[in-house]
Amino acid sequence: MLLVAKTRQHGRNGLLPGSEGLPLLAALHQLCAQGSAGRDAVVCVFRSVFLVEWLLRQIEGRLEESSAPGAGGAASASQAGPSLRHLVAILHATMLGDPTASAAARYG
Repeated sequence: MLLVAKTRQHGRNGLLPGSEGLPLLAALHQLCAQGSAGRDAVVCVFRSVFLVEWLLRQIEGRLEESSAPGAGGAASASQAGPSLRHLVAILHATMLGDPTASAAARYG
């Protein structure tokens, strides 16, 4: 919920600024990678429809930022890269680690 709160306070167009979210996204990514207990905790958190939609919006926004012509080109792509990597890793853990497959069934 801290990520959502930071998005509302500092974000633009529903996107969390990279400088604000990178340490928190990296910590979640690390939890996913360290073992089953951390991954299960992240999966439980992202069972919420609200948080999964937030996660998907962040991924979509980072992809749009990195592919927008004339929006900084390589500079915007390199800035979006680390946070996008963390977001995709969290999504991957959420989809594969959810025993009920509720998020995968809902979002395909």
